[in-house]
Amino acid sequence: MTETRTTDVNGIIDFLPHHVIIGQTNIPDNCNGRKGFGVALLAATNIAEYIHLTNSSEQIQTIWATCNKRLFAKGSETTLCAVYIQPGRELESQLAHLGDEIQQALTDTPHLIVCGEFNAHIGNLR
Repeated sequence: MTETRTTDVNGIIDFLPHHVIIGQTNIPDNCNGRKGFGVALLAATNIAEYIHLTNSSEQIQTIWATCNKRLFAKGSETTLCAVYIQPGRELESQLAHLGDEIQQALTDTPHLIVCGEFNAHIGNLR
């Protein structure tokens, strides 16, 4: 998972020759190149066949994928979520929306991995 800052993630793949793009969010044209936009899910080519894009959410920049049960040696599929929470943009609303998406994902499988950049801050540290 990576913050891309671009809709054209092929430039990222140029530096990761043994990886493929599983999914990516689209960035509004006026935000291309700016911090806080874009998320992509990449996988090594030797495991990419086990990972399939299932959904993406532009509202809070999430990519959802299903991982074949053989990838994690589980009895059922595992859902993977790559999330990017934009700093300073209605954090409570973004987290509530993410919580709704997580609840929905858990109805499909008991195995869930959520990873990403949550831009969490504790106290007044800067």
